[in-house]
Amino acid sequence: MSPLFRLGRIAIVAILLIPFALLVLSIGAFTAIVPSGSPNTMKLYKSISERTFSKIHWEDPYIFDYFRRHNDFSQISSQQIQSTVNLFYKIIWVFVGYSKYGQPVYVPKKVPVSLLTVMMNAGYSQSDYQAALQLESVAASEMQSLGGTQTGPLQPVTLAQMHYQSVDTTILYDYVHQQGSIFSLSDIQTIVDAAHRYNINPILMIAITGQEESFVPATWPQASFIRNNPFNVYHSWQQYNTNLADAANIAANTLAHKLITPPPQGENPIAWINDPMNPWGIYAQDTNWSYGVDDIFHALSAYVAAH
Repeated sequence: MSPLFRLGRIAIVAILLIPFALLVLSIGAFTAIVPSGSPNTMKLYKSISERTFSKIHWEDPYIFDYFRRHNDFSQISSQQIQSTVNLFYKIIWVFVGYSKYGQPVYVPKKVPVSLLTVMMNAGYSQSDYQAALQLESVAASEMQSLGGTQTGPLQPVTLAQMHYQSVDTTILYDYVHQQGSIFSLSDIQTIVDAAHRYNINPILMIAITGQEESFVPATWPQASFIRNNPFNVYHSWQQYNTNLADAANIAANTLAHKLITPPPQGENPIAWINDPMNPWGIYAQDTNWSYGVDDIFHALSAYVAAH
């Protein structure tokens, strides 16, 4: 047998084996990415989350620990779960008036902290966060199959909440500033103005910048360019690098059109914005987009309400 013929046979065998090898690798990767927590472990996350603060999504701490513990829940304790759950709320002091002695009176109030904020604070990337949202939908489906009451990582929200509501711009600025955002107070006002123009809740607009670009952290190398289009209208800030006012107006107009037709009964309006059945199409290619926006929307809404 000539060396050339032998080489040809080896090449043919290699070509035939490549698809099989890729299939094995893909199956292995899929197996590894599925959260390994047992049904009892998931129920424990759910019960501890609900007991700690009703506005905490049990999937958030569960999936956060998936990353921190490298998907190993075998030795996790109730105390460790509680420690993780505690990351998803914070205490703020709210002014309620003056005492009879003229002193200001403040009371403590819990507000939720979004999964995005917790993961960014822990040093995870935007791609990690996107993966976390996909895993949340897996966990929610598992819980539903076990007879759980939650059908997915979406909290109740009404269509009326999607429309314009007056919000103190400085509170929105304070929130994104705590996330390290490059947005100035003037930038936030620009977004609020666009929201008002198209009858869209400014909190929804800000939440979308959080889902799309993590509120554009000032430390990101291209933050000043991303700031021009943090909504990624017309595909992305790379393809359409305009200015913030233009991008905000396009985003608000897009949302207004998507909400002209009310969502089907029982469907979350934020999910409807990215539902392929919406007459105006989807907002983003990411099928888990609405989970992230919804999570941030509720965290920011609670923050605004507390101030």
